Amino acid sequence: MIHSIHAKTKLLITYSDQERGKIATCECAPLDVTEYTEGNKLKIGYQFWNYDGIGRGEVLYIHPKQILAIINKNEQFCPSEFVDWIPNWILPRDWGIYS
Repeated sequence: MIHSIHAKTKLLITYSDQERGKIATCECAPLDVTEYTEGNKLKIGYQFWNYDGIGRGEVLYIHPKQILAIINKNEQFCPSEFVDWIPNWILPRDWGIYS
């Protein structure tokens, strides 16, 4: 996952979609590692750009325990395809103006 952020390679993610109660697979660009609190515990998650999302895509947050499989598609993505906000990434990267 982290290597794919630096290499800008797309991933095929299979995960347990707890919101819909099913197993889902989607083509994604890895975006970042996220931190959030659950109760009084700090948790780590992953943030992806889901190319298969509604409309032109969507940001997808997945807890590591939900991930069932990750396949590197060996296909490059360009952050300009989806980054239309001022990024404040947790994980440093060299994405030019999208860093």
